[in-house]
Amino acid sequence: MGGRVICHLHIGNGGDRDGGEQMSEKTISRAVMRGKSLDADCKRAKISRYEYGPNDNRCFCYGLIDLRTDCLIDKCIQCSAYACNATPLEDADNGKA
Repeated sequence: MGGRVICHLHIGNGGDRDGGEQMSEKTISRAVMRGKSLDADCKRAKISRYEYGPNDNRCFCYGLIDLRTDCLIDKCIQCSAYACNATPLEDADNGKA
């Protein structure tokens, strides 16, 4: 495997994938956000929901750090499911009171 050491990057109060709150049927998964299935590294990453409030049903992740360089791994930087790449929701009622 090339000896790459990866750790979880955990910032904030993301969702717990092992218990607690269940994802609703309407939650948009990381695989959908990413545009392809999750690989082994993705499955180990901490997840986040509600990045832009309670109506944001998208699921993101916090990425993984390469411990040799203390940098986020490249595939996370470019991934659409990475929380730092999240964009605000397109609100159809935007501007209406």
